[in-house]
Amino acid sequence: MLQKITDGMNRPTPTIRIADEPPSAWDCFLTAAGREASLQQSCYWSRFNEKTGRSRSYFLSLEDAGVTLSQSLILKRKQWQRSKIKGLILFPYLECIGGPVMPNAPDAASLTQMVVERVIRMGRRSLATHIIMKPSHTSRYASDGQVESIYRGHGFDVDRWGTFLVDLGQSEDELWAGLKRAAKKCIRKAQSQGLRMTRITDHDEFVERYWENYVLAEEHHGRTVGTLTMEQLQEDTEDNYRYYVAEDADSRVLACLGMSVFNGVATEIQSALSPAAFEEKIPAQDFLHWEMMLEARRIGCLTFDVAGVHPAPRSPAEAGIRRFKEKWGGRYVEYPIYRMNLMPLWSKLTRWTRRHRMVRNSARGVTGSKPHRLPHHSGDSRS
Repeated sequence: MLQKITDGMNRPTPTIRIADEPPSAWDCFLTAAGREASLQQSCYWSRFNEKTGRSRSYFLSLEDAGVTLSQSLILKRKQWQRSKIKGLILFPYLECIGGPVMPNAPDAASLTQMVVERVIRMGRRSLATHIIMKPSHTSRYASDGQVESIYRGHGFDVDRWGTFLVDLGQSEDELWAGLKRAAKKCIRKAQSQGLRMTRITDHDEFVERYWENYVLAEEHHGRTVGTLTMEQLQEDTEDNYRYYVAEDADSRVLACLGMSVFNGVATEIQSALSPAAFEEKIPAQDFLHWEMMLEARRIGCLTFDVAGVHPAPRSPAEAGIRRFKEKWGGRYVEYPIYRMNLMPLWSKLTRWTRRHRMVRNSARGVTGSKPHRLPHHSGDSRS
């Protein structure tokens, strides 16, 4: 779908194009954009999410005189109710993670406004309950005050999240010097215990040595892992992802850690510590993080993203996550996450139902953990 619009003075503005299939040069535009673009805006991300059967992709681009100025991958996602009777919620929601991508935009604010207005219109037409927009935190527009004011002006609420970005352009000695003392101590301890890092190289090995150990570790710590089909697991072993395990001399898998690699940025995903490592106090995750930073540097990445911390930790667990992630010498970056509620009454009903269920389960003595969302499936870099 094409639409040519004009501004209030009847001057031409960029053409808006929306397609169900990606334009032939979609990924080429992202590659040329470098750090401005993330994996969650790629054809791969669209393909993976459509394979789950719970999303539909819209490829939105702004063009002027045949030149693409901006791209945004919009996912219309189905929602599931989490209760004894599981099923689809009638209304979808829209999500744009890592977009809009505007590598050489002369006026990022005006382009952002065009994208936001169109996405809101799409949301209302599709009866979406809400819209989530999360620009890439590696983009120079992520913390632009003028851009944020556009979202606020259209009724979006603003939440904030943070991460630490390690500069892999440094030498190994410089990276080591940038680590905090606690990290160095744990790495030396793991090395003295003979730990080694092994890369998972094929799909069968991924399922048997990585995924099964990951699920076991998460369940040991009271977290439920969402199930994946074999087709999804196969997709997970494509070139965008690399998976590693830490083993001891007896070939016990003590920790799991993966990373997504796109446009020179390596982002950690799916970290887990085995019950044995936890009980024996083996710093296998510290060892894996250090070795994987070096691995990312060896394959040409320029940045290592430790993937998410709360700006103001609200619990001891969040504070512990932040302490772990800040000891790798990265630069702290804070970025906005925009959310617009298109059905306030529906949201109130959903919150009331959730509270009622929690009170009812508490009265019955029923406990349960929140299902663990896989970072690269959901598009959320929080871990």
